Amino acid sequence: MLFSDKDFKTREMKRYFIPCMLSLFFACSEPVIRNDAGIQFREQEHDFGILNHKEAVDHCFSFSNPGTTMLVISNVKTSCGCTVAEWTKTPVKPGKSGMIDIRYDAGSPGVFHKEIKVYYNGPGSPAVLKIKGEVKSVVKP
Repeated sequence: MLFSDKDFKTREMKRYFIPCMLSLFFACSEPVIRNDAGIQFREQEHDFGILNHKEAVDHCFSFSNPGTTMLVISNVKTSCGCTVAEWTKTPVKPGKSGMIDIRYDAGSPGVFHKEIKVYYNGPGSPAVLKIKGEVKSVVKP
C-alpha cells in the first residue's frame, strides 16, 4: 500500500483548509449593520400645489445620517401605484447624506394626500414622508 488512510485524510484536510479559512475571513470582514441607525430629513412633507390632469411631477427628499453607525434603507413603500420611489441603495456613512426621489402621476382629479414609508435599520423605522396637492379636472370644450 503506497499511502495509508491517515495520509489520505491529512491531504484532504489540507486541500479544504485554505478555502475554508478564506471564506471565513471574507464572511467576517463584511461591514456590520446594526439596528440603531438614525435618519434625519430636511423636510418630511411636500405640497405639489395645483397640477394638471395626467401630469407627472417629481420631488427629492434629502436625508442625512446623524448617528454613529451605517444607515441602510432596506425598502421604501408608497401608498398607491400612482407614486413611485427611488432611493440611495448603498449604506450611508455617519455624517453623510442620501436621497429619496418621488414621482407622482396625477391620474385622478381632486385633492390627494399620499404617504411614503421609509424602512431603515433604526428604532424609528419606518419614517413617514407625505406628499399632497390638487389635480385639476380636464375641461372638455
